[in-house]
Amino acid sequence: MISGKKSLKITSVILASLLFFAGCSFGQPETVEEPPVEEEVEKTKEIEATIIDQEKPDLTGLAQNPLTGLYIKEEYASLRPIGVMINNNHKCLPQSGLAQADIYYEVLAEGGITRIFAVFQHMTSEKIGPIRSAREYFTSFALDNDSIFVHHGASPTGYNAIRERGINNLDGMNGGIGFYRDPDRSSVPAMYEHSSYINANGIYDQIDNRGYRIARDEEKEPLFTFADPLGDQIELADGTEAVSVIIPISYYQTSEFYYMPKSRLYERHQNSVHQIDEETNEVLTVKNIIIQFTDMWAVAGDDAGRMAVSLVSRGTGKYITNGKAVDITWKKDSQYEPTKWYTADGEPLELNCGKTWVMVVQTGTNVSYGE
Repeated sequence: MISGKKSLKITSVILASLLFFAGCSFGQPETVEEPPVEEEVEKTKEIEATIIDQEKPDLTGLAQNPLTGLYIKEEYASLRPIGVMINNNHKCLPQSGLAQADIYYEVLAEGGITRIFAVFQHMTSEKIGPIRSAREYFTSFALDNDSIFVHHGASPTGYNAIRERGINNLDGMNGGIGFYRDPDRSSVPAMYEHSSYINANGIYDQIDNRGYRIARDEEKEPLFTFADPLGDQIELADGTEAVSVIIPISYYQTSEFYYMPKSRLYERHQNSVHQIDEETNEVLTVKNIIIQFTDMWAVAGDDAGRMAVSLVSRGTGKYITNGKAVDITWKKDSQYEPTKWYTADGEPLELNCGKTWVMVVQTGTNVSYGE
């Protein structure tokens, strides 16, 4: 065994020898030309590009879902969206098929209730509903997304809007493939109006029978602009804390969203109860929430108390994602022009990839944002 002092002495000798030989000249040294700086830069770029390519997932056969920005099969991404008018009366819960939707529009209807216009890029559910009647303002969302409109009946102004605006639609009042009444609901008193359903195959079969266009209009830009799905998520650094978002709609309806840090998604609740899909038993979740403030009023002379909603207009709102909320603005110049969203600085709004819930609420609604 070598002692510490002896080891140190041997190391010193070796080091001195190395320094001696390094200082000696044994003939002419070979001349080594350094490569040009440009050549080294190009080699570095090539190596970096190779590393990046190796890190990218295989996207063969995939394309971005225009409603979420996420990757799905190309054949699904090229489809025309389907919009379904979903009942949101408390008696009708739980709903079916909603978990497959990509965009949700929730708006006040008569009697303090809300209805949901759910937009699907691709659907496979065997049970979707309960389906309810259309209102005039929901046709604006169908036009914004170039979607086929599935509903069961409509108000007089709703039918007029569908006809005058050329909305391709499937109406449960006319029957047709896929529409049916759920016997467990239709046989219960006061539940008949909450018992209309359809299945995905029925929707696509009816579209085919009616000769409606099934492919996306490639000339129409997607409604939303999304961040790079393979890049970093948008973080609203200067936003208001929004771990909970509580939206009082009426005496009857309070819509709620709660941020889940682990999944980085918002869970949907209403009146303090989880909103679930009956077919999958999963809680509805979204990545983005948009609150759109606008004017609403009761239609004069309408004995059912139906509402009118100002959507061809402009106003303010909130964008909420990853636990934060920021101010935004919006405008829609005509029924046939899509709604456009902007940051407070007037730049086009960019969303995180994922599902979006659009809450269209009365201007002045006192929304609370919790930490």
